[in-house]
Amino acid sequence: MSRNNTESFGLIILGNTGAGKSFICNLLIGEQVFASDFRAEAVTTETRHYRLRCSTFNLMIFDVPGLIEADQDAIDRNKREISQAFRQCPLSIVLFVCTVNRGGRVQQEDIVAFNALNEAYQFPENSLLFMLNNLPPNRPAGYDGKCLLMLSKLIESSAATPEKIFLLENLGGETEEIVDENRLKLFNFLFTAKPQQQKEYREVALRVTEIKMLKDQLQQVLQRMEKDREMFERYMKSMEQEYKAAKEREEQQLKKVMLEMQALKEENQKYLAAKRDAERRYEALSLDMNQLTLEKKRLASDKQNLAVEKQKHETASNMKSGFLGGAATGATVGALGGPIGAAIGALGGALLGGIMRS
Repeated sequence: MSRNNTESFGLIILGNTGAGKSFICNLLIGEQVFASDFRAEAVTTETRHYRLRCSTFNLMIFDVPGLIEADQDAIDRNKREISQAFRQCPLSIVLFVCTVNRGGRVQQEDIVAFNALNEAYQFPENSLLFMLNNLPPNRPAGYDGKCLLMLSKLIESSAATPEKIFLLENLGGETEEIVDENRLKLFNFLFTAKPQQQKEYREVALRVTEIKMLKDQLQQVLQRMEKDREMFERYMKSMEQEYKAAKEREEQQLKKVMLEMQALKEENQKYLAAKRDAERRYEALSLDMNQLTLEKKRLASDKQNLAVEKQKHETASNMKSGFLGGAATGATVGALGGPIGAAIGALGGALLGGIMRS
């Protein structure tokens, strides 16, 4: 789906303890922001979020505690934390994370948790996605089909179709390139959903004393499904084919996105190269301008110095001319008084001539 420049919405990741919700948050973010571990003890006990700012949208990624715990107080606490996430960011996509056991069976606690949450929140189907997490890389034939069939049949939502389920293998020990590829695939999958207003219509009704009974009911459904082996196998193959077709469509979309990204990257590289060239030319021009400014200041200083020297020279010349002229006049006048009168007249005339000139 397309995203405009101003769109902001949430991604609320739900699932039970040990499902790997924090790991998925970190995978999407691209760094280790939340503590994560695949274990039975809860790593996340309070709602946390991270704002991921992209060029076309802002995404608030919420890591919330799992619902099912061993005691009722912990379950009630988790219900409040989940409710807080939806109140904080009601416009959201919901991703529910499930795990599978070694036999390829979806954990029944995950089904119980989702059904309880969905009954309370009634998640809009076009905003709801599922993930089967931490799958073994070398899976036997029929493993994926069995997981998909169980999920679609046991989840109380028609949204649990193969095209709305993401299978994520265990990425431990994988190269950075493989991790980045899965991150891109996951983002592409998430954007097949549409953010919708999420609302808690009623309190989540789940008591710790009811969990075993609900798991037993699911087990009975599975047993009835597996009793008719031929029908079960047919359903499994159908699920695998639908999932494969959906993933092929996603791969085509992903290739298109990657081509667009490559084109944008090349365009950006051209822009950056042109920008660097312009900056270099600007720096060279600025250097030339600075040199011209300094040269202009030097010439002005030289001109001022020349003017001062000229003034000094003219003053000295005038004083010399006045001194000599005055001396001659004084001497002429003083000559009338004899030799001594001529000398005194010359000195007085020189002083007078200098004063008059200046």
